[in-house]
Amino acid sequence: MNRVRKILSVVLSLTTLLSQIISYSTITYAATLNCSYQEEIIPKKDINHNIYDSFVCDLQNNESSIEDEVLDTDFVYDGHNDTTEELPLNITTIYLPEYETYTGFKSYMDYRALSNVSSDQYALQLNSYTGDLGIRMYNGRYLVAIGSYFGLNIGDEFDIMLENGTIIPAVMGDLKDDNDTDVNNVYTVKTNCCTEFIIDSSSAATNIFKRYGDVSYAAQDWNSKVVAIQIIN
Repeated sequence: MNRVRKILSVVLSLTTLLSQIISYSTITYAATLNCSYQEEIIPKKDINHNIYDSFVCDLQNNESSIEDEVLDTDFVYDGHNDTTEELPLNITTIYLPEYETYTGFKSYMDYRALSNVSSDQYALQLNSYTGDLGIRMYNGRYLVAIGSYFGLNIGDEFDIMLENGTIIPAVMGDLKDDNDTDVNNVYTVKTNCCTEFIIDSSSAATNIFKRYGDVSYAAQDWNSKVVAIQIIN
């Protein structure tokens, strides 16, 4: 019995000793972590403090303010995205003078009639093409001859405004002879038209309006009087 008590006493002593060792190790490890943590953050704190002191010092020594810096800058952000904005077109609308016999007739001529190789008309044709309607086109616009009343040059872009609201995009492909037009140099006296479309007569698409001799029949919404020419500046 005494022997058992001695064994239990020894076990209890060993258990107590082991607990003390574990407790001491935990405290030592925690202290080590704490020291490592302090070593890690203290330099950062000092660095931030130095930067802050330097920043404050610079502000105190600098006579100009942030507002002054903005005013002295060539570019000031205005709140818009850094993209190029498309500006609206500058359009001049010229309404046609009254002409008693005008009915909205639109004549045509074949582009091969423009045979002067040194002319602007010929040069424009070299860069043009025949569109779906059989009408010569440049840059998505129909080539049309109009009178000198509108003050346009070969290659100038304009829109043909019809009475029904239709807009036909055009480019000046030829200039009507003043000797063939009325006193205002708008309408061709012989044909009573103000717009003469330049076509490719070999295109089958032209058969639709050549049957009537009038380009008004080239498209469903073209059979209307021209009321104005809109010049695109």
